[in-house]
Amino acid sequence: QPGRKRFLIYFLLAILIPTTAEFFTGLFFDGLLGVRLWYYEKQAFNLMGYVCLQVSLLWGFMLTGFMWILYPFVSKIVSWVPKRLAIISASIISGLVVLNFGFFFIRYLPKIL
Repeated sequence: QPGRKRFLIYFLLAILIPTTAEFFTGLFFDGLLGVRLWYYEKQAFNLMGYVCLQVSLLWGFMLTGFMWILYPFVSKIVSWVPKRLAIISASIISGLVVLNFGFFFIRYLPKIL
C-alpha cells in the first residue's frame, strides 16, 4: 500500500499547490491591478471567484497524470539534449520570462501608483 499512499499524497499536493497559487495570483491581479484574470463565481464550490473545486480537481488529475504517465517519456527525451544546448535554451527562456514580467509591470505600474 505504500505506492497507493504516495500516489494519494501527490494527488492532494497537485491540487493544493496550484490552487493556492491560483488564488493568490487572482487576488493580487484583481486587488492591486484591477485585472480579473479568470472568473469562477458562476461555478459551484468557488472561493471568492478566484478558485473552484472543478478546476482544482482538474489541476490534480492533469499534474498527477503528467508525472505518472508522461514524465518518464519526456525525461528520457530531455536526457538526450546536450548539456550546453539545455543551458542556453533555459537561459533564453528565462530571459524571455523576465522580459515579459518587466513589460507587464511597466504597462500596469501607473495603475498601481
